[in-house]
Amino acid sequence: EPTPEPTSEPTRADLDFDAQQLSVKVYPSDRDEAANGYWELVDGRVASRVVLNEGDELVVCCDGTATGLYVIWNKPAGLWQLSGEGWTIERGEFGCIHDFVELPEGAEEIRLRVTQECLLADVYAYTDGRLPADVQVWQPPVEQADLLLFPTHADDEWLFFGGAIPVYAAERGLQVEVCYVNNHWVEQPREHELLNGLWKGGMTNYPIISDIPDHASENVWQAEAMYGDSFKEFQVQMIRRFRPLVVVGHALNGEYANGAHMLNARSLVEAVELAADESYDPASAELYGVWDTPKLYLHLYEENPIVMDWDQPLDSFDGLSGYEVAALAYGEHESQHVWDFRVYPLEHVFSCYKFGLVRSTVGPDVEKNDFMENIEPRS
Repeated sequence: EPTPEPTSEPTRADLDFDAQQLSVKVYPSDRDEAANGYWELVDGRVASRVVLNEGDELVVCCDGTATGLYVIWNKPAGLWQLSGEGWTIERGEFGCIHDFVELPEGAEEIRLRVTQECLLADVYAYTDGRLPADVQVWQPPVEQADLLLFPTHADDEWLFFGGAIPVYAAERGLQVEVCYVNNHWVEQPREHELLNGLWKGGMTNYPIISDIPDHASENVWQAEAMYGDSFKEFQVQMIRRFRPLVVVGHALNGEYANGAHMLNARSLVEAVELAADESYDPASAELYGVWDTPKLYLHLYEENPIVMDWDQPLDSFDGLSGYEVAALAYGEHESQHVWDFRVYPLEHVFSCYKFGLVRSTVGPDVEKNDFMENIEPRS
């Protein structure tokens, strides 16, 4: 008789009942709970936070048996750990700031210890069962990308790339990675909005957020003076790391003449070529190897134009279109709603449907409606 295939372990999503959120108290392990609780960690507001120093340890007491802890950091906290009776879990290896941790055993008291100074915003505890939709269970960044996106700022991935994430990551199940060229750690809550939007739009692999802080730049010359070659260096490193089949970037005119967008697009055209040249940035070439990207698209590029169909209903979103999902995901970027931005429809001058093929090693597009035309995805 053939050996039967092993059955997969059930996940929380397979359970037919909902997880319950437990009430928690958080306090330093070396102080009295009643007098020194950190109540700001349980108020559900990422704007309130507690400063922790290297070696600090907190106790999380739950009013029931917790099987999962959801920890929200203000920015990457380095390596940290959770521990209970007879077990310890190490976290922080890929910088996740919305980190849901499955506990190996149910516990009413969990200890949280940090290894560097950091800011802790919220702590939630849950029982077994299906988690609420807004609890994000991030997977590490992909090993190799079918599609690699290079937005400049948090929200550009929706405004200008439209349905790329819901269509390719969620609906088609391809390996999609998002690499943000600028970060917003000093502009909270923008990084939290970034993750909330990605999660709502169907991403489950954690994004890459560069070490390059966002600076307002009125034109590309100002951006070049501020950033130098840092965009290009970051892009080359990410292309070599993720070995993408397709790369997508901003418009050369910066959409609305945004200097950082313009520099991002210009740098990306160079970076795709340089990533295949082992003499450029030898350190990343030695670490990752070199990579010759088969296809590069830029938003609104006029040569070899393609028009994406973001209007098809998606089964993974109960019939919503990629455009509609992008609009919902942009809705998570509440701090940016004071500006007159939106996910731009087909006929708009900034249309998120329109791109152009800048570079191809696999021939020209014929159908002109699919980033993956002439490409066999790895997924």
